Amino acid sequence: MPLMPFLETQLGIALVSGAVGALISFIAQIFFRRRGVCSYSVNHNRIAVAGDDPVMGSVRITWQDAEVSNLFLSSLELRNDSSKDFQNFKVRVYTDNIMLLNESTQLADSPDILHWSNEYQKQVEVSEDGAFTKLQLTIYNGQREYSVPVLNRGQRVNLTFLNMAKAGIDQPLIWMSINHPGLVLKFRTARPSFIGVPHRSALIAGLVVSLIVIGLVANASWEEYLLAVGAFALGVFVLLPGALLIRAGAWVNRKIIG
Repeated sequence: MPLMPFLETQLGIALVSGAVGALISFIAQIFFRRRGVCSYSVNHNRIAVAGDDPVMGSVRITWQDAEVSNLFLSSLELRNDSSKDFQNFKVRVYTDNIMLLNESTQLADSPDILHWSNEYQKQVEVSEDGAFTKLQLTIYNGQREYSVPVLNRGQRVNLTFLNMAKAGIDQPLIWMSINHPGLVLKFRTARPSFIGVPHRSALIAGLVVSLIVIGLVANASWEEYLLAVGAFALGVFVLLPGALLIRAGAWVNRKIIG
């Protein structure tokens, strides 16, 4: 099928409209990213659980000679999603249902680490007798504040905390905040990614590109064109027939062979 007649069909118009919409969305995204926008995600992993078993024995977790019920390793990632570079701002991490213990910090893909802000350092600075006050211990177990010298566009900060959940807590809650002129912080749900791009975004963009390519190279008859679209759809949803085949094989093995 020649290109121009195809573009005059409803399918051609839909493909072109989709491409134009994707282009406009891409341009709008670039425009909005010119604002100062950062995002952060949080991931929790339970690394130890105390308990008693009449057969296998007991497991005990202690902190400062006191028994605790569980330990978590919580990882936070701060990412500069804008097209701007930011300098000399502070990042605050805080919680109200766990106790923050040890920590590690890193500017991703670099040997640099983050240091506590001067204000926070003064708040938790130990006196000459080497003892924390009750207020200092509350601050240390409930929050951190770091100075970020520079966070370039696309750069990430990784923060990892060993923490102890308080009694009756099944899931830690940790938040992050930034108070800096022109910079907005948003929470980002951790999602699977491919070469640094979220799966969903890559899938949508790939579908649009694939449909456009099919439309541009469709110089054959409608029958061949539909076969090409069918093959494309099979490739997109390849997991479905594969899963159905495996389930069918398991059913045959269970009901007939076994």
